[in-house]
Amino acid sequence: IKAYDWLQKGIDKDPNYYRIDILKNRLADLQQPTLKISGKDIYTTNNPVKLEVLYKNLEAVSEPKTFRLYKTSEDEYTVIKEIQFNKTSAKTYIEDKDSLDIGKLSTGKYKLAYISLDAETNKSNQNIYRFIVTDLTSFWRNSKENEYEVFVVDRTSGKPIENATVDVYPEIYKDNKWQAMNPTSIKTDKLGLAVYKDITDRGEKSNNRIGYYKVSLNADTCLAKTQIYKGYYNYRANVNESNKPSISILSDRSIYRPGQTVYFKAIAVNKDKPLAKEKLTIELYN
Repeated sequence: IKAYDWLQKGIDKDPNYYRIDILKNRLADLQQPTLKISGKDIYTTNNPVKLEVLYKNLEAVSEPKTFRLYKTSEDEYTVIKEIQFNKTSAKTYIEDKDSLDIGKLSTGKYKLAYISLDAETNKSNQNIYRFIVTDLTSFWRNSKENEYEVFVVDRTSGKPIENATVDVYPEIYKDNKWQAMNPTSIKTDKLGLAVYKDITDRGEKSNNRIGYYKVSLNADTCLAKTQIYKGYYNYRANVNESNKPSISILSDRSIYRPGQTVYFKAIAVNKDKPLAKEKLTIELYN
């Protein structure tokens, strides 16, 4: 605010000063129209997609203020809806914040684009935000030598998903790069568990890298691939230790802004069976 006031005072005081363009350019930079979209990377079909929009001085753009939502599939883009965004900033040099409620969406990959036309450069500028909608999530563990367990659960409830497809792509290091081999497809059981037994000969340059897997269930196919590495475990574990539950904690994202709410879920398994009606204490450390 102070910068804007000082620049405006300087221009008003001596508009014919031979170096007045310096102040005018700084003032124009402060009032440059901007728009930023932020939100989660992943949403579920049960919850509406709500995004945060930061904008400034959009009224200076003569073109229609329209968001276009596309559903993407490989190289195909299908327009799902158009949303008008005609907002006026309280101050032309200060960002304002608003929300954009897109509503509930079916599973898939999406792209939200805000397109404007810069009258001075005559170039199209796109502000693009990408996200996916899925009801699945997964985690894995190296349960024993050359054996890997992939658990597929409902992203909201944490309940195991039966009959989901887990495609495991083993990788080998060849010709100075990692190359994926033909996948092995495994169906999850009633516990949401798929067991992959690795028999791939990788030579000496394995670097503990096994490959990656992708999870799908009918039309829900957009969950990103997950890398698998050889883990470490104790062959001589005490018998009593095997009775202790194994707990996996998942959060809705890996990085948060100050003040954001952290959502997480924990899945407890004992002897490959989910623990039910057990009370667990979760402690958060800074």
